[in-house]
Amino acid sequence: VLQADPSEGASLGRLLARLQLELWACRASFALPTQRDRLAAKLRSVGAHHGLAVAPLLDWLARDQPLGLCHGDLHPHNIVLVEHRPVLVDWFDAGVGALAAETARTLLHVGPRAWGADDPQRDGRAALHDAYLAAITEAGELDGDELDRWTTVQLIARIAEGVGWGDLAEVRARLERW
Repeated sequence: VLQADPSEGASLGRLLARLQLELWACRASFALPTQRDRLAAKLRSVGAHHGLAVAPLLDWLARDQPLGLCHGDLHPHNIVLVEHRPVLVDWFDAGVGALAAETARTLLHVGPRAWGADDPQRDGRAALHDAYLAAITEAGELDGDELDRWTTVQLIARIAEGVGWGDLAEVRARLERW
């Protein structure tokens, strides 16, 4: 959509937020893995490999929190339009988890880390990011401190997945503030 019309960024961001909120409100009627278990395994792996003190994050992950259905990899490339209706694809990472965790991961996908300064779709991507975050925030389901903590967790998860968005220097600085 952004390639065809960069001005559609804001509407795509709102659509992404709507889909995420609707999905999270669903309760799975079958057993799904938990985000907590998947993320804890990634934290342990990266922590051991890079000498990161992840124990406080693991303790934080273990606390009770509201849970809902999460796609696990929700971003514009996993939305296809079928007869002008959005359909989510790539459900490999689906599970039960926290909305803020899912939001942090999506923001990494649609934020400046995911595109360069010379990206011709920069304005559309920025509009998508801002509209997405505003819509999730307006829904009243998001706490800024919680989102920041989940961003740290998701950055470490991305390192475990071999994606360069998790800069180790930033992760170390975030862990010092933890």
